[in-house]
Order: sequence, then structure tokens, then C-alpha cells
Amino acid sequence: MKPVLKQNIMIRRLFVILLLLSFVLPFQTTVVQASAGILSGPGWVVVASNEEIIDPIYGALVTPAIYTIYSEDQSVYGPFLVNELRQYDEGSGFPINSSVFDVSVTPDGQTVLLVERDLRLVHFIDLSDPTAPVYLDSVQLFSSINDLAITPDGRFALVSAESVSVVSIHQRKLVYQLVLPTFERDIDNDPVYGYASAIAVNNAGTIVVADAINHAVHTIRLWSNGAMTYYGSHKYFLNVDGDVALSDEENYQRFNPINVTIAPDESTVLVSDGLNYVDTTQTTYQNLYAVGVYQITSPGQVQFIDVLSGLPRVMQSFDFNRDGSKAYALGNNGASYDESASPQTTLLNDSLYMFDMNGTGDIVFDNSQSVDLLFNTTDQYQGTDCLAVYEGIAYMTYANDSLDSTSFPQRFVSIVDLSDLSLQQLNWGSTSQVTPTGVGVRVFIPFKTYFPLVNK
Repeated sequence: MKPVLKQNIMIRRLFVILLLLSFVLPFQTTVVQASAGILSGPGWVVVASNEEIIDPIYGALVTPAIYTIYSEDQSVYGPFLVNELRQYDEGSGFPINSSVFDVSVTPDGQTVLLVERDLRLVHFIDLSDPTAPVYLDSVQLFSSINDLAITPDGRFALVSAESVSVVSIHQRKLVYQLVLPTFERDIDNDPVYGYASAIAVNNAGTIVVADAINHAVHTIRLWSNGAMTYYGSHKYFLNVDGDVALSDEENYQRFNPINVTIAPDESTVLVSDGLNYVDTTQTTYQNLYAVGVYQITSPGQVQFIDVLSGLPRVMQSFDFNRDGSKAYALGNNGASYDESASPQTTLLNDSLYMFDMNGTGDIVFDNSQSVDLLFNTTDQYQGTDCLAVYEGIAYMTYANDSLDSTSFPQRFVSIVDLSDLSLQQLNWGSTSQVTPTGVGVRVFIPFKTYFPLVNK
């Protein structure tokens, strides 16, 4: 047989083999992250939850877990990682009660970070398959944890508590810690350091910290190597009519920042104010609340813009629609007031509220639209994000776990379709046995499929 003819026969045989393999072998797939504003589709909502379990030896214990919700049909998966997240006493080895609060998903959608407040742990979880999360590791910090924010580039996790910590997500280790300056002294003349109740960060590395202990907002600059520099602090004060002052004046109260959010414009800062004040001109509510508005003017620097006062609830958590034209808030701790009634005050249900974002620093409360969530809580989690908005749907947990189990024997994750404000409740279990806390989103990740190459 001639060499050329033999070579042609071999090529044809190889072609047939490759063609057959293309029907037998599984496809090779590559995951590509969706670009915001270009591709959209169903994503996954991650819910941190604290579960009461019955140990056959030690009895009732509270232990963390996570759940995932598929946004296409609101299917719930979980609980996951109950055994992996359970904590034990270092001395005795006995299991102990532990609770998780805030949760965040890295921008690539592959990793969940979960914070355990009192045990000072940041947990890392592989979310490559949202129906089967895998526990990876944890990082131990030096102080209790309130809030967690991931930088937009996915390199660092910023953790707020008695100090501000930077954790490398790739290395899974603490790389920097900043103790805020002393602002006051207590009755024993001991220093009262700045406290990080909640934290947010933008693309340019401006960190904004809400400090409920010292009634202040602090700004910090995050550098490319993970180091931080403290830049300054800001305060405002309100009187009983909701008027604002930037210095302490007679009959004015210090604000109480419990959470902080940076809008999609990377400049507008919303500070959730937990201070309640009695507005003497109102007859509908016992107390009213406010939201502080700041603007980031340069990396590490903000300026005061306004206070939105006269709000019917504490706006504990904020999130936004895709183009940033609307802000949504989970409000709680509301109470009505009627001088002629007995009792004069009645607790009001938690609600979802809307704000119009008209430009940088320009935000207007839309009092015409709200959704009753059919439960009520008091007080607030500091820094825990209990609201997430994805593809026109709002997902909400609880601004606090202070739920009356007699009036509300079951807990839910509340889902609101923002197109028609319809409410759906996902049953989460008994109020006395389970508490869904923080909520985060893994965005839509499209798949590109490649067939095996075939030579022609």
C-alpha cells in the first residue's frame, strides 16, 4: 500500500473515532461569570440559619447551617453543613451552642463566607454546586464579629467588630487589623475605642463603618495590599421633630447607626439609624426613625448630605435594583400610637419599603408603597444583612430574632415580587427552633459548552 494512501486511511479512521467519541464522552464545560447588566438568569440565594438540634447525649443545642434557594422557582435546598459548622469546647470537647449571622458570596459565585459572632470565626464554604455546598476552612479572629463585606474584586473580606479586620479570601488568613481611635472615656476614665457595628466598601477602596457604640460613621482607606488607613469620623443629631444638627445641641439626640450600605453609584452611602424619636406632630406612630445620607467624595472621604426623617420603621437592611434607581429596605420595630385607644400603642409588623434614587446623594422615601411581612420584630441585628434583591425579587429574613412565638409560631423567609408587590412565605420551621439570619446572592453564572475537537 502506498504511504500516502495509508496515511489518508488512518486520518479517516481517526475522524470516525473522534466523531463517535463526541456522542459518548461528556461535554467539556467552562464556567464563565456573568457580566452585570449584560447577562441575566436564575441565581441562588444563600441563607444563614441557626437550628436547634437534639443531641442524644447533650440534649438541645443551637448549631449553624446554610440553605440555598433557586431563584427560578424558589426551591429550597438544605439544611447543609450542620455537622461541619457545629462547634466544640476546646477544653472538654463537648458540643456548644453557636450562631451565625451575616453571609456573603464572592463575586465569582464560588465561595460563601459566613461569620460566627461570639466564637470569632469566618467560615469558608465551596458553593460550586449550590445543591451540595462543601465546607472548606475557617479563620479565627481576635474579637467578636458583627458584619462582613467582600471587596468588589473578590480579594478581601472586611470583617467588623471591636476592630476592622482584612481577611485574604485566596489565602484564607488574616492579613491586617485596624483598631479605631479612642473617641470618649467611660466613668472610670478608661478609653472607649471606636466600634465597627457594620461595614461597607466600594470599588475604589473606601470603607464606611457604622459605629452604634460611639454614635458615629468612620471612614477608612483600603490599600491594594490589604492595609488600611483611618481617615475620619462623622456624627449627626436629631431633635424630637426630626430636625438635624451636625454638633451636639440642647434637646438633640445622637444618632444610632446600626447598618451601612453603599449604592451601586459607588458614591451614595445610606446609614440605617436605629434611634427612635417621638415626633410631636405625628399621631400615627409612637416613634419615628431616620436614614443618614452621605456621599463619598474621594477615596476614604465622605461628606454629610441629608437625613431622611419621619420613617415609620428602623430601616435595618438596604439593597438595590440592578440599575440603582430604586432602594429597598427591610423595616422593623414599628409601633402605632392612638391617644384615645387602650392600649395607646400597638406593635406593627415588619415591612418592605421603597426609596427613589434620583442621583448621587439624592434619595426620596416612597411612602405610597410598602409590603406587610406578616410578622413583627423589635431591636435590630447590627450589620447583619437580612435583605437581598435579585432579578426583581426581594428575599428577607428577620431584622432580629425577637419574634413572639405565640403570635407567630412559624418562621418564614419572605419573598416579594417587586413588579406587583405580591408576598410569598417560605416556611422555615418553628419559631422556637430555627432562625434564618443573614442572606446573600450568587448571581447567574452561564455555562459555555465545548464539543471535543474533530479534524476535518
